[in-house]
Amino acid sequence: MKDLIFEFNKFKSIIPKGSTIYLELDLIRLKDFFYKKNHKDVLEFLLNEFKKIIGKKGNLIVPAFTYSWGKDKKKKIFDIKKTLPKTGMFPNFLLLKKEAIRTKDPMFSFLILGKDKKKLSTIGKSSFGEQSLFEKINKEKTYLISFGLDRFDPTFVHYVEEYYDRNHKKINYRFSKKYNGFFKKNNRLKKDFFYCFSRNLKLNMFYNEKKIKKVLQKKNKLKIINFCTCKVFITLAKDFFHEGILGMKKDQFFFVKYR
Repeated sequence: MKDLIFEFNKFKSIIPKGSTIYLELDLIRLKDFFYKKNHKDVLEFLLNEFKKIIGKKGNLIVPAFTYSWGKDKKKKIFDIKKTLPKTGMFPNFLLLKKEAIRTKDPMFSFLILGKDKKKLSTIGKSSFGEQSLFEKINKEKTYLISFGLDRFDPTFVHYVEEYYDRNHKKINYRFSKKYNGFFKKNNRLKKDFFYCFSRNLKLNMFYNEKKIKKVLQKKNKLKIINFCTCKVFITLAKDFFHEGILGMKKDQFFFVKYR
């Protein structure tokens, strides 16, 4: 996997050791490596390379979303240890790692490795609001990485939108929704609730990367690197938040467009 080692070296000039990185990735564009090697070996290699990037004092945060309490789910049960992520093979691989901690969020859970994993995994009752992991991410020096995705699309955007909605002006294309369901632990069910800043399905509005991407690139706050056959977008969460709030103050539809 020498080719991949060369590619991972590109991260070193951008992300200092000891950093926290929020990693959203799609491995489909690396499918040739999975054809040639054992899948588990490739995933182990990728994990070790990301560990090298963060070092012993850094943290790795990976989405393990399940949407377990969504309206399309009949049973609405979330088992923090066993409910499989809907976000690809890498988080499913991490779920089996004893060193990883998962956040107790039935909709948007995360798997966290690193020095501060216990502190980061302690969250409240909101996916994107106060006491959420995204709030912690914004307070720390966290790098948002979109790896192998077709576009620059960090889920962190919904934290920015909810912050604007709560602290500046109400938006109509998303709203805070209370979800009810069950947490499962040791074969026991516990009824509970959770809040998520959800899309207004009555409006045909969807995320659009164009404006935030343009602003961050203009201010040299977004790095785009070629990694084998895919692109990797890297920016600081604080920069995305700052420019996102400024953009929404000028135009509350800064992050969305009609489809």
